[in-house]
Amino acid sequence: MPDAIANLTNLRELDLSYNQISEIPEAIANLTNLRELVLSYNQISEIPEAIACKDIWK
Repeated sequence: MPDAIANLTNLRELDLSYNQISEIPEAIANLTNLRELVLSYNQISEIPEAIACKDIWK
């Protein structure tokens, strides 16, 4: 996933399910309007702390 995703500051929902993602860029923590992040059925083994503490998990 490109770090440029951090430029989407007005993004409110992001569903990246079923994409074989193995890591999440910490840049997602800069998405200040993000209210929902769905990462089901990927291959993520670790969530960066800057993202894990946000109340966006569905």
